[in-house]
Amino acid sequence: MATKGKGFSLTGVRNVVKNLNKLEHLNDTLIGQALYTEAELIMTASKRIVPVDDNPLRSSGHVEQPTHKANTFTVEMGYNTEYAMFQHEDLHWDRKKGRAVSMKLKHQGRGQSKYLEKPLMAVKDTIGKKVANRIYRGWVKANLSSK
Repeated sequence: MATKGKGFSLTGVRNVVKNLNKLEHLNDTLIGQALYTEAELIMTASKRIVPVDDNPLRSSGHVEQPTHKANTFTVEMGYNTEYAMFQHEDLHWDRKKGRAVSMKLKHQGRGQSKYLEKPLMAVKDTIGKKVANRIYRGWVKANLSSK
């Protein structure tokens, strides 16, 4: 409300600040959810091509919940076996023997090396847009669909 000669005053400022803080938190939540969802999709693609002998490597694939510090969001993902890194770098790594083996013996047609890197690189040019779209759709749903 304006007052003559003295500028103006606002009422309900506390509610405006409270609502803006909610919106900021909502946006942080939407960013984290969007990143996590995209990471899960990458992990799913990775598990389709991971070399499989009996399954512990594929089963160890995981995506951690997002973390947020300052202006940085982080979602970690990977595989948790003692041989995961070796197998990632060399398709013909025999985890039981702890060494590389002949190409003719290991994983023919059942997986490939770089099983996490390849799905990640496949989306490197589009993941930013996908995350932005997820954030936008989440914001619209939270703010406009209930009105």
